[in-house]
Amino acid sequence: MSPLQQIAMGLIIVALTAPLGGVDLLADPIGWLLVVGGLVRLPGRRPATVGAGVVALAVSAALAVPAVRDDASEEVLAILTLPQSLCCLLLSLGLASLAGDGAETGWRRWFLGLAAAFAVVSVLPVVVVAGLEQTFGAVSFVGVVALLTLVVLLFRVHAEPWVAESRVAEGGA
Repeated sequence: MSPLQQIAMGLIIVALTAPLGGVDLLADPIGWLLVVGGLVRLPGRRPATVGAGVVALAVSAALAVPAVRDDASEEVLAILTLPQSLCCLLLSLGLASLAGDGAETGWRRWFLGLAAAFAVVSVLPVVVVAGLEQTFGAVSFVGVVALLTLVVLLFRVHAEPWVAESRVAEGGA
């Protein structure tokens, strides 16, 4: 499995829920472990992206405890979404950089667009804390669409030449 496929599988686990008796069978920490493992193996990886993934893993592990999750206010829960948004934002920017300016594919534009969407999603805590309920749904929708689009693109580009070439440039196989 390529690093991008591993990240995509992890993000699928993060995005989906399978509740059974108050417990999510698709626990987010498992998804974040996959994401961080893929980020570490990713060509052209950036420490900030890996760091954001590790923080998202830690936050998801804390929130996997029902008592912690149930005691947290809506504002705190909104703030705790920042590491996930930041990780996806930085990953999108990193992939846009790897894609280069190849006009024939347009991958750079796709990933820059996703980075912009994740930047918008990063304001969600401000929306919640400011009490702007009318915009909460729209920002949440942008986040879901951006995350699902990122997953699809990761599966689509994992074997693109610009990903493989960057692996060779780093001395990978």
